[in-house]
Amino acid sequence: MRTDDGNLSRHLQVLQVAKLVEISKASNEIGLRRSAALRQRRRRYLDYVAVLEQVILDAAAAVKADADPASGASSVRV
Repeated sequence: MRTDDGNLSRHLQVLQVAKLVEISKASNEIGLRRSAALRQRRRRYLDYVAVLEQVILDAAAAVKADADPASGASSVRV
């Protein structure tokens, strides 16, 4: 997946507000350079990623159940 600078900047901003990453800025010959580092809350970040992965798995299962009515699973719309 590709993202543009503005989109990436917004995602990093949300993570910074949640105190999951620390963003530093420095100027060089080319321009402004930003870097992001995970803070000591690595466990919280990994928990967040696990929740996102589960959302994807649940959505995929719902789509599969909806596409296969013979499976006996109830139909779920996402």
